[in-house]
Amino acid sequence: MMRHGYIGNAPLHPSRTFSIQLLRLYRTLANRTPQLSIIKFARSLCDLQLVSFPPSMRAQLSASHDVYVEIQTRISCDIQNQLGHEDNWQLRNACPPCTYVLEDEPPLKYSIQATFDGNNSLKCIPKSLCEKDSTGKVVSIESLERPDGRQRINGFYLTPGEVDKFSSEVKRRLPKVNITVSPEILTEGGQPTDGVDKSNPCVERWKNLTDDAVKKMWGIFDETGIFLAVCRHGTALLMCDMIKSGELAKYPLAIVNKLIDVFGVNLLLGYDIGCGFSVTANKSALVGPKVRSSGCRFCVGSFHGHAHCRLCQLDWHPLYVEGCGLEDFEGCERAFAESNAVAGPTRHASKFHRKQAILLHFERWNADKYAELSKFICNNYRQTLKLLAELPPKLEAMKIALNIPSDTTFIEWHNEEKEYLRGIKQEPETNKLRYEYLSTLRKLHEAIDRYAAVTQQWHITSLSDLECDNLHTRGIETSWVKGLDSVLTLQGAVEDLEGKLGIGRRWTPESAEWKLTEEKLAMREYQLALNKLEGLVVSQLFELTKLNQSGIGLKARSQAIRTAVNNYNTAAACFSPPRDPLDITQVLDYVFIAQFDLLPDGSQDIFHKPWIKAAECEASIAYFKIQWAHEEIQRLNIEISRLKTFICDEKHELGVHVPNLNMENPALAYQLHKILLHRKAINTIHYRRLRDLQSLKGYSGGKGIGIRKGKITEDGIEEEKQWSSYSESDFGDSSDNEPSCNAVDATIHVISLDD
Repeated sequence: MMRHGYIGNAPLHPSRTFSIQLLRLYRTLANRTPQLSIIKFARSLCDLQLVSFPPSMRAQLSASHDVYVEIQTRISCDIQNQLGHEDNWQLRNACPPCTYVLEDEPPLKYSIQATFDGNNSLKCIPKSLCEKDSTGKVVSIESLERPDGRQRINGFYLTPGEVDKFSSEVKRRLPKVNITVSPEILTEGGQPTDGVDKSNPCVERWKNLTDDAVKKMWGIFDETGIFLAVCRHGTALLMCDMIKSGELAKYPLAIVNKLIDVFGVNLLLGYDIGCGFSVTANKSALVGPKVRSSGCRFCVGSFHGHAHCRLCQLDWHPLYVEGCGLEDFEGCERAFAESNAVAGPTRHASKFHRKQAILLHFERWNADKYAELSKFICNNYRQTLKLLAELPPKLEAMKIALNIPSDTTFIEWHNEEKEYLRGIKQEPETNKLRYEYLSTLRKLHEAIDRYAAVTQQWHITSLSDLECDNLHTRGIETSWVKGLDSVLTLQGAVEDLEGKLGIGRRWTPESAEWKLTEEKLAMREYQLALNKLEGLVVSQLFELTKLNQSGIGLKARSQAIRTAVNNYNTAAACFSPPRDPLDITQVLDYVFIAQFDLLPDGSQDIFHKPWIKAAECEASIAYFKIQWAHEEIQRLNIEISRLKTFICDEKHELGVHVPNLNMENPALAYQLHKILLHRKAINTIHYRRLRDLQSLKGYSGGKGIGIRKGKITEDGIEEEKQWSSYSESDFGDSSDNEPSCNAVDATIHVISLDD
């Protein structure tokens, strides 16, 4: 059947066969539309042939499709072996602009920029009989899944064994709330931020849920999602399954370990909690020494960075990290936006079929990212040149208007802000006691006023009232007793605080100490209300993004935000001078400006500091963007040389192997030739785009083709080539000397062999 272009659903006695062209059609459609499941395609075939859908056809088509995919996989492996590619070749050459390092190229501060993150859309429900145990946790009683020993091996998919060796690297931090924690949770390893100081506000804000409620939720799933690493061009580098858990530390640790082993030194890695994970990675016994010796650096993504406190942003946000260029480190979110479509067909799939679907999706994704490399580079180059043309004049005008003497002022502001925030990270204990003393004094004055009012009411009550209305008089008597008790209790609390603070003479509303502390307390309450509002809005935006529901906005969750806005407005009205009130439409603007996360310190009036003012902040941001734009141009120039060299080297390598292989294995040579045709079609577009980019005004990159680092010819030196010596014909038509192949192009149809 194979010689005639068909694949059966069984090796010896097939009951239905499918043409190879049909299976190729389904594979191509499913690559572009992951929602197209096997059963939907099978039903569509029956509709085309005007027959009823037999239930057995889904399993038959699935079996034939598995054989087709296995054939394609083995062909790919045979080609890789024929070309002499080792195990890690796929990862080392996943993205030419990132990995194809050339001899004598200008050094970059960080050789590769990548980002990693977890996504829980690709969960899989096991076929098993489940029930709840005594604690309410869902447990599997018996597996109903047919044993399947097939494995889909791929170079960028880490196995559970490679991940689990890092499970004991970080101990799980117990939750603060009083809940029961199962031994299973304690032994599965800690979370990415469990190695961080508990006082870190970013960790507390973004820490994943850790209690048994989460474990109960994950209990119905085997694989709870994937953990993915992509380069700055979007190419998937590594991934692994998250198994019966959320984002644990072992997943990013395994990813970082593999990246350092393959790519070596100077990696810049983005993670939504990169600030906290950096501490965890450095504390790891297995990964920590590699991180430190390799010069690996972590940062947070541009979007996720707004959810971090201001001090964290100054150290970890890409806007303030040298070597980031203009990269946003949010590539995982773009990858997940497409991979979420694979969730439907794989939710109830077997382990083998789920992994196969994910791998096929990301193989197609990587092929698309390769085809878009020149577009990515050219677009970034033009945008960066536009930024460098527009921002410097604006910055100079702002420096004149704001009386900023030089560019070094922006660095001084940056350092001054960091020092200030570090100095007030913990509020002084004395200040807390003074605020508590003032609040207690206020309550005491209010209690004395209430007690005096009740006492006066008791004194004016006549004897006849006492005899006629016992209920009323009892109420007055009860209020009088409670008022006296409240005054005595608060009096004791005030005296205790006066002893701790060493206050000899009690404050009064007219005293200077009362007024000064009152101003500080108003500022403190104002800042706390602002921080609460900012954290609430950004965290909810982050949750919506994680759930791929960003388009919903905050309207469905606005009640908590409205409460926070009301609390802020109350605090702002008490501030001196009063701050402008907020409404819901203003909130998002304040969040994305990333309001300062400041605790009060009355000895410093930070509202008069230049780095907190809007105009000065805008000028500072413009300065840093200009600096990193120059870095971006330098990186893009290097990436252009790498891509051009890779294209020419690959064309030469494949062109040499096709004629040689045609004599030994014509069928494999035919498959290799098809790859060459496809590459040439894509590389023709790359050639046109890069040729046009080189003629762009402001282009500063080289026009030659380099030599890959470590690659030499038989004579020891490879002659330098010029990109201009190539033409479109070198990448376009390649129909000459096409290998012959006896493969039959069968028509798209299905043959039933049933009686």
